[in-house]
Amino acid sequence: MSRPIQISDAEYDVLTVLWEHAPISSAEVAQILAPLHDWSPKTVHTLLMRLVKKRAVSYDKEGRMFLFTPLITKKDYLQQENRSFLARFYHGRLGELISAFTEDVPLSTEDRAVLERLLESNDAPKEDAP
Repeated sequence: MSRPIQISDAEYDVLTVLWEHAPISSAEVAQILAPLHDWSPKTVHTLLMRLVKKRAVSYDKEGRMFLFTPLITKKDYLQQENRSFLARFYHGRLGELISAFTEDVPLSTEDRAVLERLLESNDAPKEDAP
């Protein structure tokens, strides 16, 4: 497994735009993020270049414009973050995480049904691949 990519909250906001709109220019990213952040286009470009350096994003140059594309999928990044969170705070033990959450927030009938389905599907015998 490759080393996890460390992404700041600001970089994550930029990545979410890329996941929805790539390939996209830094000016377009800045325009989309304008209602959420008071960032200049230069700040957005700096965040994008940090993501390029971290190998989370690539770019193609078209004339004077750079078009950015994510190299990591949202699903892969969220799985990485989930594993990291579970390892850091719950020693990799999913049961401890669920226990901690259910102590503070009571489970609804729907939540219980979802958990039961997940447990049943996890216990189902796995077919061997040919």
